Amino acid sequence: IITIPTKSLVECIMSYLENTNTNNNNASSKDVTIALMRLLMEWIPNTHQVISAILSSPSSVTLGLLLQNKTNVVVNGGNKTIQQPPITQAMTGVLLGLCMEYMKSDDDLGGWSISSIMNLINVGLGIGKFTQLLEGVKGYIQNDSGRIVGPWTTCPMERMVMMNWYTTSVNIVRKKAVQELSLSNSDNNNDDDDDDVGDDDDD
Repeated sequence: IITIPTKSLVECIMSYLENTNTNNNNASSKDVTIALMRLLMEWIPNTHQVISAILSSPSSVTLGLLLQNKTNVVVNGGNKTIQQPPITQAMTGVLLGLCMEYMKSDDDLGGWSISSIMNLINVGLGIGKFTQLLEGVKGYIQNDSGRIVGPWTTCPMERMVMMNWYTTSVNIVRKKAVQELSLSNSDNNNDDDDDDVGDDDDD
């Protein structure tokens, strides 16, 4: 009898994200990637088991790569390569941001913590570029850019639902990122004050 290891749905999705990021760069696979990311993000709020499954997955390192990499897509049978709008990159940022919002403060899940996600954002992009990335995708959802992309392209109702959901999610992520940045700066200032007190005592 051959025993086939079973995988959870979350692990299957994470494996797909890893495989497509490594081996496939056509437009249709990117639409599937975006749809699967949205499915994960719908599960994240107040569902710690899902957050744990995502970040504890061996494939979770792919999230860091997707956040920092712009996407090139091969079209016309491989004759042309164009840079796609950074929707996958932005969706990854929202996914990680939602994990950060709903994680416990002392969580360490597969090496991921609130501080490590913030460090990835700060070092990989910077908070300003991260914010621009998340906000910039809105134009592609509601066609302000003149170019609709993504799995919502053919349905106006889905674009409206997607826009409302995405805007709410981005607001949550931006608020959390600013909060964590403020806490980090406050801690650094307290450390500097302690150093100054130590120097005064030496005098």
